[in-house]
Formats: sequence, structure tokens, C-alpha cells
Amino acid sequence: MTPAALKQAALERIGVVPGGSDAPADDVAVMTRKYTGIHAQLVQRKMVTWAITEDLPDEAQEPLIAMLAFSAAGEYGVPDPRYSRLRLEGSLDDEQPSLAERQLRKALKGPVNVSSPARTEFY
Repeated sequence: MTPAALKQAALERIGVVPGGSDAPADDVAVMTRKYTGIHAQLVQRKMVTWAITEDLPDEAQEPLIAMLAFSAAGEYGVPDPRYSRLRLEGSLDDEQPSLAERQLRKALKGPVNVSSPARTEFY
């Protein structure tokens, strides 16, 4: 997913742009600013493996859409309970990690490899 497609998907998720139509330039500018901030936070936490201008890896697409949608929801005046749901899905600095944060951390861990099976103990 390209950064432009990410911004479009986040705008669709919060309901600013209907699906299938192009986002206005001022909305894209808001999302660009939000994505820059989120990417910087994720870099500090060592949770990204791509540059801000590069395409997102498949496993990071949904989490980043959720994070970007939540970060812009307040600016667009998304009402409760939708705002609360977006927060649970995509917040980054809450005391309890959001679904998106957990998914991204899990994707970064990669598959767990066990080099040898555990030895069975008999009592």
C-alpha cells in the first residue's frame, strides 16, 4: 500500500471521504501531517522497518490505517461512540495498547522458530 492509499483509506474509515472518491487536497495535507507524526513515533519505538515515503508492508497496512484514522478523528469532529471505537482500534499512547499497536508489534516479532523440540520429562 502506498502512503497516498493509506491516507485515502484512513479518510474513508473516519467517514470524511466516501469510498471510491478522491480526497480533497486539504484533507490529504491533514493526513500527511498526521502520518508524519505517527511514523516518527513508531521510528522512536523501533516499530517500523520502512521509510515514510516507501510502500507499507502488508502486515502493517491495517494497523496504520487504524492509527491514522484515530489520530485525525478529533480534528474532523468524529462523535462518540465512533470516536471511542476508533480509539480502541488505533490509539498509540494509551495506557492499554490498542488493537493496531498489538498487531504491529506482533508483525514485527515475526514467526517463532523452535530449533529443537522440548524434551519430555517423566516423573
